[in-house]
Amino acid sequence: MPRKTFVLFSLISLVIFAMPVTTQATRVVYLPGVYQVAGTDPDGTKYTGTVTVTRTRATLRVVWKIGSRVWRGTGLRVGNILSVGYNGGVAAYRIVHSKRFEGEWAPHGSAKTGREIWTR
Repeated sequence: MPRKTFVLFSLISLVIFAMPVTTQATRVVYLPGVYQVAGTDPDGTKYTGTVTVTRTRATLRVVWKIGSRVWRGTGLRVGNILSVGYNGGVAAYRIVHSKRFEGEWAPHGSAKTGREIWTR
């Protein structure tokens, strides 16, 4: 195979095989915004409200408003998981796509968890 053809074939192969990895790795989901939240407490009580996410450098500020109550937390994103420590417990959410998060949360000291879905 002539050198010019070999180089061209090598470059095309590199682009073809690297494309799925590059496409997957560069998928960007913009997290800041206001979400509608629907959840279930560990005791089975259902609730709805809003969650506001704002960027604060390397972390995210997360504020839940459920009825007249407000919870504040700090989140970290690792891959497609958003973990949040808040003034009452911990939560972890799977980022399904930019408009849907699904997760579980637990109050400090609890043996049970609640569930939430965020949508926008």
